[in-house]
Amino acid sequence: MAAKPGAQLDAEETYREAIEAGNTDAWVKLGDLLADQPGREREAEEAYRRGDERGDGGAAYGLGALLKERGDREGAEAAWRRGDERGDATAAYNLGVLLEKRGDREGAEAAYRRADERGDADAAYRLGVLLPCAVVRLGSALMTKWRSTRRRAR
Repeated sequence: MAAKPGAQLDAEETYREAIEAGNTDAWVKLGDLLADQPGREREAEEAYRRGDERGDGGAAYGLGALLKERGDREGAEAAWRRGDERGDATAAYNLGVLLEKRGDREGAEAAYRRADERGDADAAYRLGVLLPCAVVRLGSALMTKWRSTRRRAR
């Protein structure tokens, strides 16, 4: 459900006042609000960048999401890594998805584990999908090794 334009203006004004008062968390809220408004993506990016520069993990996540949407996967990865390093579960989860799609299963597993430890249910699910695949690959590799050893013993 979209907020009414007047409510958005009130919220935007409130977030800007909070920022002026030194509340760095308000950069994320402002970025989220602006990102939901068509045509204001650049302003949202600026808000997320400012929050990210101030060390906010949620801002780094938001920036990464905008960059990915724009097709800048490298920028998104860098932003999500910063968010992950700062303890943001959603940044860690998205980093895991990106790494998994790239074929870096070890990196994806580590990112999903961090996100899971921070309470991200989607990360727990992805681990549940990812780990059995690793077990099957390991079992297949062991079976191949066993077969080759058996052939040599004959």
